[in-house]
Amino acid sequence: MLRAEFADLYSSLFKRAERHEAVIGALSTKARGLTRSELIDKAKMADAGSTTRILQELEESGFIRKYPPFGKKERDALYQLTDLYSLFYLKCIRKSIKPDVNSWMTGLDSPALRAWSGYAFEQVCLAHLGSIKQALGIAGIGTAAASWTGEVN
Repeated sequence: MLRAEFADLYSSLFKRAERHEAVIGALSTKARGLTRSELIDKAKMADAGSTTRILQELEESGFIRKYPPFGKKERDALYQLTDLYSLFYLKCIRKSIKPDVNSWMTGLDSPALRAWSGYAFEQVCLAHLGSIKQALGIAGIGTAAASWTGEVN
């Protein structure tokens, strides 16, 4: 049932949805996200205003997020796929062969599904940082969420 939903979703929201889908597909390859230049290379797009518009549309729609890397400049910001259905589709549904009634149960412990579930958990946590801080009793402490690539300037 979910096989056609991906194409239907993007085509119903965006004109020339294939460019939006290319960005989503490129972002699905790196959990940490991609810089603008990495994204342009991977999605085979032009470094132009049209790409900026596509990124803004996807960000405003909640499919992706742009966030600053820890200790780096704004131009080094990462774009990250935050739409969990899109990630699930690209990692688990699109590449699957013909499904059968047992395909979900037999694939529960697959590396792809384990990777998706870990990434999905991380995204849920990032989306609810305020609530997590509140539950931990540290809501009054100033913090900033940033990407970490392991590279130090």
